[in-house]
Amino acid sequence: MFRGAHVYYSTTGFVDYEAYMQRNPATNPWPVAGTANAFLFADVLRTPNPTDISNTLEATVSINFDGTPTPTVDVTDELESPNPKFHYRIDLRTGAILQRLP
Repeated sequence: MFRGAHVYYSTTGFVDYEAYMQRNPATNPWPVAGTANAFLFADVLRTPNPTDISNTLEATVSINFDGTPTPTVDVTDELESPNPKFHYRIDLRTGAILQRLP
């Protein structure tokens, strides 16, 4: 379970994962270009209790590598729209979300 902004989620699993990226570890330890896509199914919870489900999220999570240790991440709710609903910048060293993007 991970906690979002005033919302709790309980993931039910990544179903598929594809990554196509270029990387040159001699000059740059971070993926130079490419996208990793994962398909996520999660329950949106009212409280931290995993049985207190208010909705279900079926999303595509795309990590957009740009040669830095802080790529962008787009989350698209497949049940609502084909356009990304959430945009973030993450830290590949720690896995932490650094900021929410407009």
